Amino acid sequence: MADHPSDFDRGGSWDVVSDAISRTMDAKLPLPATLRALAADLNDRRSASLLKKIAARIERGESLESILSQFESRKTMMGRLLHATSLTSQPAEMISRFVGLINDYIQSLRNIRVVLAYPLICLMLVVFGAIVLAAGWLVPATRDADAVAREFDAGGINAAMFQLLLAGDLISIALGLLIWAIGLLIVLGPIRISRWSLVYQLPIIGRYYGSLNLALFARLMEHLTQAGVGISQALEAAAILVSWPRLRRAVNEAAERTSQSSTLEEAVADDQRFPATLRAFLTHPGNKLTLSARFATAGDFFEQQARSHCYAMPFLLLPFVIFGLLLVWLCYAIPIMVWISWVRVLAGIS
Repeated sequence: MADHPSDFDRGGSWDVVSDAISRTMDAKLPLPATLRALAADLNDRRSASLLKKIAARIERGESLESILSQFESRKTMMGRLLHATSLTSQPAEMISRFVGLINDYIQSLRNIRVVLAYPLICLMLVVFGAIVLAAGWLVPATRDADAVAREFDAGGINAAMFQLLLAGDLISIALGLLIWAIGLLIVLGPIRISRWSLVYQLPIIGRYYGSLNLALFARLMEHLTQAGVGISQALEAAAILVSWPRLRRAVNEAAERTSQSSTLEEAVADDQRFPATLRAFLTHPGNKLTLSARFATAGDFFEQQARSHCYAMPFLLLPFVIFGLLLVWLCYAIPIMVWISWVRVLAGIS
C-alpha cells in the first residue's frame, strides 16, 4: 500500500501539522525547533523521522528550499506533500497552503459523521425493532399458521401468502442491515474509505466524495500552475495527493501524455474519467482565463457542489428510516391480520 495514497490522518497528526506549520510561517518561529516539536507529537513514525531529518539539515545551514528540492521519498503522505511543494520556487510558503488544503479536505470528510450520525441511529433502532418483532412474533406466528393449516387441512393459500410476507420481511431486514453497515463504515472511517472505488458509486455520498476530490485536485493545480510548475509535473504531483482511484489514474495518464508534447486540453478533452464540467472549464474554446484561473474557477464550482451534496445527505437515509418504521409495523400487524383471517375461516365466516 506504500505506493498508493495512505491515510490522511493517523491519530490526528494532520491537524497538528496544519496548525504548527501555519503558525510557524505566520509568526516567524524558529523552524527547526517547531519541526522537532511537531515530530514529537506525531503518531506516524516515518513522518516524524522525516521532520527530524529536515530540522537537522536546517540546523546544519541548509535552506528549507534546497532540502525540499532534493527530497524524493513519496512513501508517506508527508513525503508526497513535500514532493509537491519542492516543485515550486517557494516551498516554505507553499507547504503551508498545501497543508491547509489537505486539512480542509480531511475536515470535510469528517463532517460526514455529524451529518449521518442521527439518521443512522434512527435506522439502527428501526432495524433492531424489526429484528426483535420478526424473531419473537412473526416467525413463531408463521409456524403456528402452518400447523393450523396442516391440522385442519384448510388449503395452503393463506399459509403460503403468510410465508411469502415473512420472506419479504426478512429480505427487507437484511437490506436494512446492509445499508446500516455501509453507513457505519462511512461514519467510523470517512477518510480511510476514500481510497475505495466502491464508495464513489453510492448515491449522494459518492458524489460528495467525488466533488471533494475534484475540488482538492483543482486547488492543487491552481497553486502549482500559478507557481510556474510545468503542467506534466503539476499533474503528477496532484495525482499522488488525491484519494479517488479513478481520478488518480486519469490524472497520471494525463501527466504522461502532457510529458509527450500533448497539451492539457488534448489530454483531458476525450477522457471520460474527468467529469464533463471539469473538461468544460479546462478545454472550452471560449474560455480566455489563464490556466490557474480556470482551475480556481473549477475549485469554486466543485466546493459548492460538495456543500450541496452535504446538505442533501441526511435525506438519503430518510426513505430507509420511513421504510424501516413501516417494516416494524408490518412485523407486528401481519400475524394479527393472519390470525383474524384464520379465525374467520374456522368459524365459517365468509
